Amino acid sequence: MPVGQVSAIRAAQSLESPFGLAPVLGAEIRLNRDAITALREKRPTDSCEQAQSSMRSVYYLTDIGMYAASEFGLNAKPLAKASETDESEQFGERNRNPELLNLGALERTAQKAADFSDENLVHIQAKSGLGVALTYAPLIQEIAKKQGIAPEKVVEALLAQYAELSGLNTIPEGLLPIFLEFEGGVPEIEYGKETERWLDSGMDRSITPSALGQTLRRQVLWLKAALSARHDDANRVAASGEFIGRNAEEGFLGLLIAQETANKIMFLYNTMRTPIAGEKGTYFPHRLEIEFDGDAPKAYRVVDSDSVLFDQMSLLWGISEFYGMLKAKGGAPYSELFGKDQLISGKYEDMARELTGLLLKNLARFHWNATYGTFYETHSMETAKENAPQEQVISTQQIAMSAIALESVIRNFGADSKLAKQAALLLSAQADFLYRSLYRAEDGAVFNGASLTKDAAKPFDGLKTLVAHSAAVRSFLIAYRLTTNEEYLAAAMRVFEFLDRTFWDTRLEVYKSAIGQYQYTPLNVAMTVGAFRELLAVDQAAFIERMSEHFAKFFDSVVARIGLQLSEQQYFLELAVEPKRLAPVFASDLLIQPVGSAADMNIPQAGATLRYVISVPEANLPCDSNDAYIEDTLPENVSFERSVPAPVSVNDRVVKWRVGDLAPDRDAIYRITVDVRVNTPSMMRSFGVDQGNLPGGRGDRLKNCASFQCGGQAGDVPLDSACVEDHMSKPQLGIEKSLRSVVAEPGKEAEFELVVTNLSDVTAYRLVVEDQNPEGFVYLPDSVKSSDVPDIQIDDTNPLVWVLEDLEPGKRISLTYRVILNTNLEAGSYASQVKVHALDRSGFPFESNEFELTIDVQRGVVLRVSQQLGEPQTATMQAGQPMPLISTIENVGTDGVLDAAVALTLPDGLEFVPQTSRLNGVAIGEPERKGKTLIWKIGELPPGVTKTLQCGIIGKEAGEFTLSTIIRGATERNASYESRAYDLTVNVE
Repeated sequence: MPVGQVSAIRAAQSLESPFGLAPVLGAEIRLNRDAITALREKRPTDSCEQAQSSMRSVYYLTDIGMYAASEFGLNAKPLAKASETDESEQFGERNRNPELLNLGALERTAQKAADFSDENLVHIQAKSGLGVALTYAPLIQEIAKKQGIAPEKVVEALLAQYAELSGLNTIPEGLLPIFLEFEGGVPEIEYGKETERWLDSGMDRSITPSALGQTLRRQVLWLKAALSARHDDANRVAASGEFIGRNAEEGFLGLLIAQETANKIMFLYNTMRTPIAGEKGTYFPHRLEIEFDGDAPKAYRVVDSDSVLFDQMSLLWGISEFYGMLKAKGGAPYSELFGKDQLISGKYEDMARELTGLLLKNLARFHWNATYGTFYETHSMETAKENAPQEQVISTQQIAMSAIALESVIRNFGADSKLAKQAALLLSAQADFLYRSLYRAEDGAVFNGASLTKDAAKPFDGLKTLVAHSAAVRSFLIAYRLTTNEEYLAAAMRVFEFLDRTFWDTRLEVYKSAIGQYQYTPLNVAMTVGAFRELLAVDQAAFIERMSEHFAKFFDSVVARIGLQLSEQQYFLELAVEPKRLAPVFASDLLIQPVGSAADMNIPQAGATLRYVISVPEANLPCDSNDAYIEDTLPENVSFERSVPAPVSVNDRVVKWRVGDLAPDRDAIYRITVDVRVNTPSMMRSFGVDQGNLPGGRGDRLKNCASFQCGGQAGDVPLDSACVEDHMSKPQLGIEKSLRSVVAEPGKEAEFELVVTNLSDVTAYRLVVEDQNPEGFVYLPDSVKSSDVPDIQIDDTNPLVWVLEDLEPGKRISLTYRVILNTNLEAGSYASQVKVHALDRSGFPFESNEFELTIDVQRGVVLRVSQQLGEPQTATMQAGQPMPLISTIENVGTDGVLDAAVALTLPDGLEFVPQTSRLNGVAIGEPERKGKTLIWKIGELPPGVTKTLQCGIIGKEAGEFTLSTIIRGATERNASYESRAYDLTVNVE
């Protein structure tokens, strides 16, 4: 539409998306004096539809990043050893697909796991600057004060000493050693600098116990490997070598990391322990903020006083492993580093023991629910101060982290020590809770966690997840090693079978992160890595095939090839005149995106890449091109990606180009192509985008305005401007559930119908329906039917889950299924809740829709019928010898049966024995005969009454025969009644 003498033109063009699938639409903002030109015919074609792709967050979370580094580091040796096994012939015989058994893949996975783990640690500790510099560490400050020199000189002297001890000829340039790791940050390396320091503006400079604890655990793993040997002047491992470390480089970094570790322990012991308000004792609060003077920390201030289970267990794991390293026997070089009169002097063993005792004490004090025998995740100090009840929940993944940390205490402190015994009691009770409350023995499924209420430990609703099942495998195997209880081992194996069966995606060759979902973090991937490692340790022969066939592919896809490890794809983005380079660490999120549908390819929506074309006629320039600038103010909710040519500046949402840097085309028009990506609320939460959220509802409007000015300085008045506006569509789903009958009755079947409708003009991807029925409504296997999805399969039964793939605009899917109501259900109203989940085009979940159905349960005639052959019960009889058939009929309903009759139909091969009929032990007359059916009248059957009918039957010939019993009569409401058929199979020999 015209804006003064300016017009805005909307066009659509295809563009190869950097993520491989999001629709890309174009808009042209023309800064000229022409009228509107319709270019709507330029639509993207099916060429925009591309293969599966992924999106990674550009953010690093230290705690889960270091946790992943530890699990990957621990995995390297077992995988490498497994790949060298001489049992490959046996595996080939057992494997139904021998071509899939690729032990070389395990070897490559082992090497990648080791490399990624080392890169993550070394980069953070020595290059990133993501933490408080070693210069300000307590030991360094103490030495500087004693010697009267600057702390920087102390660090320089230590580096020189470590180079000499390790035989390193040249100290690497650009080292930025730290001793306290920050919570996280954007791993963007400063451009044009000699160091690999991250940009300060992208760092979250908070200190959390989880980041320190997980880093400490990975540091110990490095020290025990890198400093496990000595080397000679040829840089080769030699037991009598002059230099410390497996080689000079590892030895130098190992000594540096040892110094960082010692200072971390001192900080935890002397500074981070915080007095408990109003009570005796100290604890570790969830978050500290640092008051800086330049780069120097002046003060540490508690900003979140909660005690968090993951924090405490991370510290417990790290400190316990540190203590175990100090106590290690065998004369490894790392055992000579710490202690009185050692290279790094101090009472570290005493500090580690005391800190471990404090953590165990506070875990029992602040995080233990004695009623259920489990930890809970968050203890609010503010709530405790007010004497209010704590909200208590526990997730399955935190149960595993607890088991890992407690097992570390038992192993490193010795099973007979007081601390180890305390840890063992907690671990044993926690494992029992997992087995009793969260594990489903019938199929091996595991709930994601539980709410610990006054009345019960209520399992979480929701889709089953990969991390919960991996965590359960870890927990059960740790409990098995501790207790030797075979039930735990069997449970671990059963959970793994459910995991492998339910989550493996044969098409993408990855494990789904949840039923129907593909969002990965260092935590859920590393927990899975650890589970496979522990299974391999239990039974290598049983699991090596799956490790080769599934695990190696999963690791390659999710971590390496598309994945969480940022260094695998040198990540450069053209932004203004400076490229962005990302550090070799683990991204905090990875999302595998759906393959885009052609149905809505030309519709702007969240996750789409939009292309704007800005044009200025050369003849309209009122000033020299070197003084002329074009400025584009992007709408909120979008992120600048790139432009051709590159801009001279990008300031928040304002992008600027100098006309003198452009070349006019043959029509004497300057053109700029700008690509932006529309953010989603989920993307902004998970991926750290700074724009505001898109409002709720079915859509939003994005208005993009460009302007032309001379001078290019702030405050210069635009000489001309133009705008375009787009309506952004959002998926919207409708979900309904109905009962096919007016009421439901205990003991009888009920049929439900679900209808999902796409009410919007964009496709909803990876549709997942989650239906939670009340307790006592039991799903009947193979009862689901759908004319819209002929081969529909159920993906979980508690809750009921169906993955229905994609739903295009205006389409609907309906399905029906049956349940049977437990006979002991009381009459009344029951609530059933159904949810539908889906992804937008970019792969992010949008708000799920819910529907609640009230089910009216009325108790009528409900019979509980059981039949048995013989007394005692048997399933076999001898031909020619009569046996008693006993039928027990109990009315557990609320309505009686009048004139009840029992109809028994005998097959050929079985015959009734006359004068053997007895009711409740009293002889009765002969039954009425109708062909092969015998009918006994047993009178009234009121609610709560049980009657037993007995008769004799005889087998005439050998074989297997099925007899059938039906109860008929009239209800007290004068309605006819007929039960379902109750069958009994008899073997005649």
